[in-house]
Amino acid sequence: MLSDIGTANFNNSLKTAVDKQKREKILKEIRDAFNAKGLKEVTWDEYRENYNYDTAIDGTVDDLETRLDEAVGKGVTAYYCSYLTTFYLLTDKKAVKKKSPEQIKAEEREKERKDRYNLLENTFKRLYQLRRDFINDYSLKQATINLDKIVSFMLVCGINGDFYDEIPKEELEKLVFGHETVISSYEEMCSEIEPTVAAKALLVAVWILIDDDSFNCHDWYCRYDSDAHLEMIYEFLESLGYEMSDEERELIEGTSELYKSAEAE
Repeated sequence: MLSDIGTANFNNSLKTAVDKQKREKILKEIRDAFNAKGLKEVTWDEYRENYNYDTAIDGTVDDLETRLDEAVGKGVTAYYCSYLTTFYLLTDKKAVKKKSPEQIKAEEREKERKDRYNLLENTFKRLYQLRRDFINDYSLKQATINLDKIVSFMLVCGINGDFYDEIPKEELEKLVFGHETVISSYEEMCSEIEPTVAAKALLVAVWILIDDDSFNCHDWYCRYDSDAHLEMIYEFLESLGYEMSDEERELIEGTSELYKSAEAE
């Protein structure tokens, strides 16, 4: 990450490194659970040669023990881990009916799509966290200086119907007050919001209403699918001083290698 210090890529590099550490911890925990059930981890070549795909388990699954018990009961004997946190549960080819070449190719295409889709989904969620960090760290002075831009953005979003129905209270508390509140009425809000922090509070409220970690620029088949709403968010943040990393710009503009071309279908 040293080469990215002082550039627009540093925050993204840092977030990527932290996510990698978390992912490796999850991978170890899941592998330990698999091994405890007597499942064998195999390489991609071993998978292709000796096993059939049964089902997949994502690294964020809550009912791991139950899912594993069900899989073992169905005859699953091994597993293969993708480059994310998705594990493919496998059965011995000798124990099941041999699949046709067409079925094998279809399964391989679906596996590649799932891997690419999961990678895109996780990447866009990380980019959302970068935007959230920018809003969280934005100073009152900066918000006050750019109050006209914040209000203009709020009015345009209101006119175009871009806002969600409500502001999540927990997010508002974290980003504006830094602690839990008992706000439930206009009077209570007025007692919490001092004139000196109004600009930052407005910025947080507008951003929460307009941004979400579900936004992305890809379809089910992992092809580029531009999102005007997400482009508008970045345009607003950049006007406030946000610097897009190279990865963000490539994903938003559709030049990222993570996207699958229509010709590849």
